[in-house]
Amino acid sequence: MTRLIQGARYQWQIAHASRPANSEELLELLLSDRCDDDRNLFLQADLSHLADPFLLRDMAKAVELLDAAIQQSLPILVYGDFDVDGTVGTAMLVRFLRELGARVDYFIPSRFTEGYGLNRAALESRSQDFHLLISVDCGITAIDEVAFLKSLGKQVIITDHHLPGNQLPPADAIVDPHRPDCPYPHAICGAAVVLKLITALRRTIGRAELSLAPYLPLASLATVADVMEIRHENRVLVKQGLRLFADKAVTGLRLLCEVAGIDPGKMSVYGLGFQLGPRVNAAGRMENARDSVELFLLDEPQREQALSIARQLDDLNRQRQEVEQSMVEEAREQIQRHKLHEQRAIIVGSRGWNEGVIGIVAGRLKSRYHRPCIVYSQLEDGTLKASCRSVDGIDLHHELQQCAHHLVKFGGHAMAAGLQIQQSNLEAFRQNLLKNLSRFPEDLFKAKCTVDACLPAPLLSMDTAHAINRLEPFGNGNPEPLFSGDFTVLDSYQCGREGSHCRLTIQDSEGKRHQAIAFSNNLQAAVGKQVKLCFKLRVNHFRGKDSLEMQIEDHSYH
Repeated sequence: MTRLIQGARYQWQIAHASRPANSEELLELLLSDRCDDDRNLFLQADLSHLADPFLLRDMAKAVELLDAAIQQSLPILVYGDFDVDGTVGTAMLVRFLRELGARVDYFIPSRFTEGYGLNRAALESRSQDFHLLISVDCGITAIDEVAFLKSLGKQVIITDHHLPGNQLPPADAIVDPHRPDCPYPHAICGAAVVLKLITALRRTIGRAELSLAPYLPLASLATVADVMEIRHENRVLVKQGLRLFADKAVTGLRLLCEVAGIDPGKMSVYGLGFQLGPRVNAAGRMENARDSVELFLLDEPQREQALSIARQLDDLNRQRQEVEQSMVEEAREQIQRHKLHEQRAIIVGSRGWNEGVIGIVAGRLKSRYHRPCIVYSQLEDGTLKASCRSVDGIDLHHELQQCAHHLVKFGGHAMAAGLQIQQSNLEAFRQNLLKNLSRFPEDLFKAKCTVDACLPAPLLSMDTAHAINRLEPFGNGNPEPLFSGDFTVLDSYQCGREGSHCRLTIQDSEGKRHQAIAFSNNLQAAVGKQVKLCFKLRVNHFRGKDSLEMQIEDHSYH
C-alpha cells in the first residue's frame, strides 16, 4: 500500500518503503519504475535503437510520391502548424528537400486569422503554387480540406501525430503513428514523424552522404516542447539531440541559444522546454510563426539575418511574458472573486485576452489549483475560443466529448485540448462539465508528488548524484527522482529576485551538513526544527567546481 505524507504544498506518495543500501541498489530501484524493457537499452539510448521508419503505415507511399515529385521537378508545399513542433518539423522537411534539389516552399497559418490545421481559404489562395502538399503536425482530421485538394487534382501527404477521428482524410498517404492500422510501436511528435520521413527518403534514394546529425537537435527541441514522454524512442532522440547540440545544431538554433544566454554545449531538457521552446513559440503566439521556420532554414552565410530573427523572437517572448503575467493576474482575480477554485473545473476568460497565450495561462492555473482549467478569449463575432489543460486521471478530451452538444467544435488530447463555444452556451457547458466531474474521487483534485524512495543519510553523496544522472535526460515520463529524508534545519536566508528563494544549511541524521535551496519558498520558520524534506539530489557546477546540492520541493513536520 502506498504511504502518504501531507506536506506544505503536496501530498507525498512514497513509491518504495524500502531504503536502498547503496547507489547501485538505488539505481536499480529507479529503473524499475522507469524502464519496462532492457535496462542497458534505456541507459544507452543509442541511435541504433530507433525503430524502422517503414513501420509507419503509408511511409513507402509517401516516399514514392516525394521521390517522383523531386525527379519531375513538381512544386511541393509543406503546410505546418504554428507551434514549436509544427514550425520545427516544417523547417526540417524543407531543409532536407532543398538539399535534394526539390522545388519546395512552406506555409504556416496565422493562429489568429486562419487557425489550427488545414485552412480551406489559405489552400485555395495557394492552389496554383503546388502540385504536392505535405502537412506537418496537422491534417489528420482535415477530411473536407483534403477532399477539396483532391478535387483540384492535387497530391496530398498527411504527416501528423494527433489522434484521428472516425474517418481518415482521402489523402494519397497518411503517416501518423496513431492511425488505428499503424503498427509503429512508439508515440512520437510531429517533427519526429518528419525525421522518420527524411530517414526513409534518404535511404530509398541512396543519399547516405547527406548527414542527419543537424536534424537531431531540432527533433529533440520539438519532442520536449510538445511534452512527449521521454521514454523509448523519444529518449533516444532527446539524448542524442542534446549530445549533438554544440557541434551539429543548425545556425539559427545556435544563435537562439546565444540570445537566450545558453551554452549549446550544456544544453538540457530544461533549456529546450523552458528557454528555447517559449522563444520559438513566441512568434506564433504574438505575430506569425513563419519567422521561427525561417530561422532554422538559414545557414552561416545568412548569419546576420538569422541573428536578427533570433533577437526578434527573444523580444516577442518578453512581450509574451508581460501579456501572460497580466492575464494570469486577471484570471486569479476572477477565481478568487467567484470562488472558482472550490469547483472541480475552472473556467475563466475575457474579451481581449490574447488567444495565443490562453494555453499557457490555462497551464499555469492548472498547476496552481490542480484541477482542469479552461481559459477563453472572446472573439470579435462573440464566439469564445478556449484552451484547456487537465490533471492526471481526467481525460479532458473524453469529458469534452460528453459535452459536445454545447460546443461549436473541439479537439486535442487527454491532457490538453482546445474548443470554441457560443457565449450563450457557456453556462450550460460549465454546469454539464461540473456535473460529469463529480463522479471522480476528491483525492484527484489534490496536488501530489511521487517520492521515489526514502534516502538514508550515507547515500547523500556525490556518488549517488552521479548515479542518478545516468537516468538523464529527465522529463515527462522520466521525471527527475524525488527523495525524502529527516533533517534539522540549521539556518536559512532568502535570496534571488525579491528574496523569493531560500538557501539553507541542513543536518542529516548522522550529523553531516548539506547545502540546499528551495525555490519560491521561505523556510525561516523551520530553523532549529526537525523536518521531513522532499528533495532532488543534484551536482552543482559553479566556477569550475562540483558540489552536492539538494533542491527542496516540499517539507513536512509530520
